[in-house]
Amino acid sequence: MIRVLVLGANSVFITRLLQRLDPQLPLQLILAGRNLASLRCLRAKLAQRSISIVQIDLSSADWRSQVSTIQPDLCINAAGPYSYQGQQSFALARHCCDIQSHYFDLADNAEYVKQFAPNLDAAAKQAGVALISGASSVPALSCAVIEHYARLFDRLTAVDYGICPGNRTQRGHATVASILNYCGQPIVSAEGSRPCCRYGWQDVRRYNFNNALGKRWLANCEIPDVHLFAERFPTIERLRFQAGLELSFLHLGLWGLSWLVRVGLVKNLAQYSRWIWRISTWFMRFGSDRGGMFMVLQGQHKQQLKRITWQLTAHDDRGPEVPTIALELAIEQCLAGKLTPGARPCMGLFTLDDFSAKARALGIECASGALEVVDE
Repeated sequence: MIRVLVLGANSVFITRLLQRLDPQLPLQLILAGRNLASLRCLRAKLAQRSISIVQIDLSSADWRSQVSTIQPDLCINAAGPYSYQGQQSFALARHCCDIQSHYFDLADNAEYVKQFAPNLDAAAKQAGVALISGASSVPALSCAVIEHYARLFDRLTAVDYGICPGNRTQRGHATVASILNYCGQPIVSAEGSRPCCRYGWQDVRRYNFNNALGKRWLANCEIPDVHLFAERFPTIERLRFQAGLELSFLHLGLWGLSWLVRVGLVKNLAQYSRWIWRISTWFMRFGSDRGGMFMVLQGQHKQQLKRITWQLTAHDDRGPEVPTIALELAIEQCLAGKLTPGARPCMGLFTLDDFSAKARALGIECASGALEVVDE
C-alpha cells in the first residue's frame, strides 16, 4: 500500500482524477487543502475508498511538520504556486527529499519547470526519490506526441500546436490567474536559430479543427516546452504554442486587456484575476462543453517538406480529464516501482500509445492524418 498525499485536492483537475481512479489500486489517499468543508464534500463523493483528509496551508509556518507526520510515499502538488522565485519556489519538493517521498506536480509555468531539475536533481538522487514536474498536457503529452511522430521525419524542424477548451468546461481561479500572469508580457518563442520575443495572448489567429469544434481563436501562451524541447529535440527550429477561449468576445476581450500591459498602463493582469474569473463564469451557459488540442509537425522526409497533424477532441465536458491522464500514468509508474531517482520534467515517462489508450477509455478521441507533402 502506497500512502499518497494530495495537496490542493479540490482543484478541478485532481477532482476528476480522484473520481475515476480504480478503487482497487493499492493507494491510501490523504487529501489536503485549506478548506476542510470542501474536502469533506469531496470525500463523500469518493465513498468507495478509504480516504483521510487534513487541513494544510502551504503558506503557514507548520506545513513541513504536518507533511512529515503524514509520512507519504508520494506527494502530489496540485496547490502550487508554480511561479519561480528562487529556491523557495521548490520548498515542498525539497522537503519531499528530506522525508524520502516521491513528488509530482502539474506545473506549466515555463521558468518554474525549467529551473526544477537544476535546483533539485542532486538532492533527489541522494535521497533516492523521483521529483517530477509538469505532469500535465504540457510538457508531458506534447513531448509524447513529438516523440511518437518524429520517427516519420529525417529531420523534424517545426511544431505548431494549441489547446482550446469548451466554454462550459469548469475552470478554477488558479488556472485563470496563471494565464493572466503573462498576458501582454514578453515571452520566449522559438523561431529560427535562436529564441525570440513574443507577447502573451497576442498574435491572435483562427484555427480550424475541421470537426465539431469548428474554428477557434488562439493566442500566444508561455509554457515550458520552448526551453525544454530545445535540448530534447535539437532539430526543431520553430516551436509555437497557443491557446484560446471558445467565445469570441471573451478571447478578444482578453486580447484587448493584454495591450494595456504591453503599453505599460497595467503592470500585471494577475492582480485582477479574481474579478476576471468571476466575470468569465457569468457566461458559462454559452458555448459548448467540447474542447480540443492539435499538433502540426513539419520537417524533411526523403528530400521533401512534409507534415502530419495529430488532434485530440473531448466531448461531453471530458476536457479536464486530459491533463490528469499524464499524472495517472505517472502514478502507475510509481506503483510499478519504475521511477528512477532524480528531478526532471515529465518527459518520456509514457508513450503516446499509453496516453491514447487511457483517453479512449474516457471517450476522448485521438487521431492523426497522413504524412503529406507541403507546398512551398
